[in-house]
This record gives sequence, C-alpha cells and structure tokens, in this order.
Amino acid sequence: MLAVAMPIALASGQEIRLQPTAQVGGGQVRLSDVAGIYGCSEGLANVVVLSADDTRPCRQLTIDQLQLALRQAGVNPAPISFAGAARCLVRLENQASRAAVAPGGETAAVESAVTASLAARVGGANAFPAEAASTLRERIVDQLVQELGADRSNITVRFSRADAARADLSPLGTVTITGTNRNCLGRRRWRADYMQASRKYSIYMNGLVSLTRQIVVARRTLAVGTQINSEDVDLVARDDAGRGEPMTDLGAVVGRQVRRSIGLGEVVEATCLTDPLLIQRGQAAWVTCGVIRLQAKALGQGRLGDRVEFANQSSNRRFWAVMMGPGRAEVSLNSACTDAGG
Repeated sequence: MLAVAMPIALASGQEIRLQPTAQVGGGQVRLSDVAGIYGCSEGLANVVVLSADDTRPCRQLTIDQLQLALRQAGVNPAPISFAGAARCLVRLENQASRAAVAPGGETAAVESAVTASLAARVGGANAFPAEAASTLRERIVDQLVQELGADRSNITVRFSRADAARADLSPLGTVTITGTNRNCLGRRRWRADYMQASRKYSIYMNGLVSLTRQIVVARRTLAVGTQINSEDVDLVARDDAGRGEPMTDLGAVVGRQVRRSIGLGEVVEATCLTDPLLIQRGQAAWVTCGVIRLQAKALGQGRLGDRVEFANQSSNRRFWAVMMGPGRAEVSLNSACTDAGG
C-alpha cells in the first residue's frame, strides 16, 4: 500500500464513508475513488490507498487499510468517523482488462458483467474475493487446523470489532503468523508480520477459539454420590472454548461417581467425577498375595488403586493392600505376604 506524506489539517465532524464497490480506471487508487469524504480537508481525497503495481483486476479494501493509509500520509484517523461498507471490492482497470473488452463501445457493459460475476462467486460485494491474497483470519484458521487436528468447519474464531478489521486484512507477500500463547482453545493472541510497500508491519489480534465436538452431557440432574450409568449421559455436539475439562468419552464416564452435582443438559467435566468407593471401613474383602487368599476387614475406605489398611480376621494382624475391584484387594509381591498371614 502506498501513501503520500502531506500535512493535512482536519476539522471537527469528519466522516469517511466506504463504498461497497468501486471501479478505478487505472493508476493509483485514491481515497476519493472508494469513499465519500465529509467535513475533511480537501487534501485527504488524494491519499493513495492502493498501489498501482498490483496487476490483479480485483482487490479488497477494508476500513483498517484506509486508516493505515492515512497514518502513512501523516494523518491521525482517530478523530474521523468511518462508516459505510465494512470492505470495498475495487475493480482495477489495467491493460490486460482493457484488451479483454469487446469492441464496439461495450466497455461498460463488459466490465459491469465481470464485476457482477466476481461478486456472485465470492458471495456479494462485501465478501472476500477469490483473486485476493488470503486474509489473516484464514491463515490463523489454517494454523489451528494443524494444531487441533480438526476439520476446518468445526473451528470458530471470534474477534472483537477492532480485531476483526485487522483479521480481514489480506497483505501481499510473505506473512508470518505467531501465536503468543500455548493454549489451543479459549482466549488466544496472534502477531502477524508482513511487508507492505517496502515497510514492515506487525499487527496484534485477540480472539476466542472454540471447537465443535462431541461432549458428554447429563440427561438428568445428577446428585453428589450418584454412580453414573449409560442412561444418565449422552454425547452431544457442543462448542468447546477451553473452559474446564469436558469429557468426550462415554466409556470414561459410565461407572464413575459424581463428586459435584451436575444439572440437566450440563457438560460433564472431569472435575465433577471421582471413582466410586469400592470398600467402606468395617467391610470385608478378599485379599490375595500370590497364591495366598484370605478374608480381611477394612480399617478404612478406598477407591480403585487406593492403598487401604486391613486386619486379618483370624489373627487380627494388620497389613496394607491395594484395591483392585469391589471387595477385592491385593498385596504386592514385593511386600512380605506373611504380614497378611497369620
């Protein structure tokens, strides 16, 4: 993007209204070619907003690019109100496009048909044209596809209004996108570095990344202490924005116990679950140590994998064993099995 450096005095009540489409007959594209200018200095009309060396017949121009051109021209865009279209589809009339025009005074009709065809292909005058370079938003999503290993259609990035204008820029040449944090989902921050008109630019954008995937939700209210069965939960497509630890596997949920109540339709998170108690204090269990098997009384409670103290019901000798299932425990072979015998 080129800009003409000039001292421009600005008045109050200034407005620049971007047009949805514009057709420029070659040369540089100036601000007055693509926007209405109200209450501003006449010099603003001559600010160059698109370079003349780009041979593509169609270009996209956003409000963010207008503001950048004004800054390069020595104008502070802060006091100016920007309105109109979010972006302008600019038709550049160059030598190649002139050669393609049919003879016999049909220039306007042919160019109008080409512009209408392009607008239809890209989804309207405000859509991103296929001939233009990729937007920063598209490049960011491309990176997320690789990071998440997910389908592009399941990834959503939501930007604020200011950051959305930056993300819709489509700079030419080499663009480097760097994520400034490690989290794939939730709040993210990116830096885009690129060259434009022999100048280096860095743009920062903040967005909220979410991934649509199958997540376990409760089919009924689950109170604390409930042992979950297959009728209690279901897999539902939800947007995961990285909040909490949602469960995505029914098999890893069924059989677990609720440690924090879960409402109807709520996402089942890992922090809401715990393994069920396999034994209570005073209950009996079969304890094995190699080929030795005996019945013992639990002196505490335990879940799967917990180390629980037992007492031999015959000799009353105490020992420790690991819970392996309901009413089943095992003494490690590295421990003395005689501790359990007696």
